[in-house]
Amino acid sequence: MAACLTFRVSLAEDELWTAGVGEGFAKGAQALDFSAGLGLGVGSLTGKVNHDLFFLSASHTLVVSRLLGDPHWYRGNWSFVSEIFGGRQYNDKTAFFFGSTPIIRYSVATGSGWVPFAEAGLGPTLTDIGEPDLSSRFQFNIQGGMGAQYFWNERHALTLRARWLHFSNAGIERPNIGVNTAVVLLGTTWLF
Repeated sequence: MAACLTFRVSLAEDELWTAGVGEGFAKGAQALDFSAGLGLGVGSLTGKVNHDLFFLSASHTLVVSRLLGDPHWYRGNWSFVSEIFGGRQYNDKTAFFFGSTPIIRYSVATGSGWVPFAEAGLGPTLTDIGEPDLSSRFQFNIQGGMGAQYFWNERHALTLRARWLHFSNAGIERPNIGVNTAVVLLGTTWLF
């Protein structure tokens, strides 16, 4: 008796949405996202210098809930997002950063191609940004923000995100003032 494993690469279009584009994602739908953007440092508020960043991101999203809150304005879905990101600091000095973050996202079903969302996450980061605001190469990243996806068809969207990004090592080494940056990302999303 032989065992057979099957792997489903893509859901049919009618299995991606509960009742059409913008009416809430189907539980189990997935997406890949590739984004680029800039982060403008706000060191004058929370640190000693501004840390301006060029930011690249790739992520995988899994919708983990059915449509919730129907028929209210806040009806939508919870998703789990696995993100890897990296880039370069280009001001105050040149430095690299690379990290990964598990993110929880709530997407609102608007009944249109526009799907707004809010998200937050925490994960590890490696960087050589260093003093005066950081000390070690290992940092934690804390992220939170909002955005919107515009689906021009059942599977493809343009995604705009704005988020607050914080790097610090949680007091493992000093100095640990932290890096704080307001990041804006523009990307493309493929739903499957």
